[in-house]
Amino acid sequence: MSEINRVHQWNIVAGNAHKPDTELFYLYLDLIKEEYEELLAAEDRVEHLDAAGDLYVVITGLLHSMGVNGEELLKRINDSNFSKFATTEEEAKMSVLRYMDDLRYENVSYKKVGGYYVIRGDKVNGGKNKILKSYKFKEPVLGDL
Repeated sequence: MSEINRVHQWNIVAGNAHKPDTELFYLYLDLIKEEYEELLAAEDRVEHLDAAGDLYVVITGLLHSMGVNGEELLKRINDSNFSKFATTEEEAKMSVLRYMDDLRYENVSYKKVGGYYVIRGDKVNGGKNKILKSYKFKEPVLGDL
């Protein structure tokens, strides 16, 4: 059993229902805020890990309260994220060309990393070395979860 499924199992044993309109849903939102603030205030690696782990568990609990399978959600998000990478050099070149007219980015290029081509560019108003999307990028389908 995956650790995400163990969190779902814990919530079932604890009697936490799959009802997003209940107080439990809003309790999880408060807990997420609390754990996020603890993460920001953490001063060393152990405190960062503790707060990040708690945040992970609380977010998984929120998903449980919504009746969402966390493994399936992660699969869909990961599939979408990996579609940002080009799988051929031709796709990478075409993706870079499509950013030529996008005034938000400059210095757009690609680099082969393992079996993927990563497209990167600098945001004109700041952010450097941002991962950009291949022209074959696919948004995750989440409406049926």
